[in-house]
Amino acid sequence: MLPRRDTLNLEMVVPDNAVAVIVNPGASWAWSSWVQVTAGISSPLLLTHLIAQIMLNVVAAVSPTVFEPLHIQIGKGAAGSEEVIGELGFCCGMYVSATATVILGNAINLPLTPTIVPANTRLAVRATEQSATVYYQLVCYLYGYDATKFSLPLYFRQMREIEQLLKGLKTKLPRIVPLASLSAYITSGATWTWGSWVKIISSADKDILIVGVVHTPISSLTQYQIQIGIGAAGSEQAMSTVGCPGASLSGVGTYYLPRPLLVKKDERVSVRNKASGASRQSTVNLLYYELT
Repeated sequence: MLPRRDTLNLEMVVPDNAVAVIVNPGASWAWSSWVQVTAGISSPLLLTHLIAQIMLNVVAAVSPTVFEPLHIQIGKGAAGSEEVIGELGFCCGMYVSATATVILGNAINLPLTPTIVPANTRLAVRATEQSATVYYQLVCYLYGYDATKFSLPLYFRQMREIEQLLKGLKTKLPRIVPLASLSAYITSGATWTWGSWVKIISSADKDILIVGVVHTPISSLTQYQIQIGIGAAGSEQAMSTVGCPGASLSGVGTYYLPRPLLVKKDERVSVRNKASGASRQSTVNLLYYELT
């Protein structure tokens, strides 16, 4: 999906201001029960991704080596009459040499064919895995845009630069900021209330395209949302939103935006968070490309 710049249509995290849903897959390729993500939202949803923290739990004494495929379905409709609108696959491997229980987890954005879901439509998720032992736990949000709002096109010079990047004609390397360090802590307000903005880029050297967020939680047992903002201190404008699901592992992971965010030369970039508890901390690194 093409990059965006407008403030009319930030990404939607479903459910919003709520913890992500937890799905325990069925074993031996049997599907789990459907787990409701939302009973419906007030506007049509352009569904683009499943954001999931996938946790793999291995008891070494029983099974020290695991290579385990996981399949996921997204469905819409009333309970008991769900219609599948998306299918996804994932595989993880782990080797544990000691006799211990190890939980390994990370976040992943799994892309879907963009699908418009009508307003007030129930959405649910279910999963299955190969083993007769359930190793996985899936903690997930759905992700997309308000389908009734239009994102304005970028002006021609910027679009030409971006097209060259997408076609591999630009040789600029992907970058990360801050490099070889973590950002200052960002701290949420009250539960599911945005905290203060924290500067990441004082002034962009060139036009850049932000493509993702590396999220390192500080608080445990917490779920987060992250926003990227542009503007002077005290006048930041929220431009992109990311959901960071997680149970015991608190939303750790790398999250890619469905549509990259254009930042113009000399602009200041900040981030802020909100969380499932009050005053929860995390740090953020941004992934981006230089366009000029």
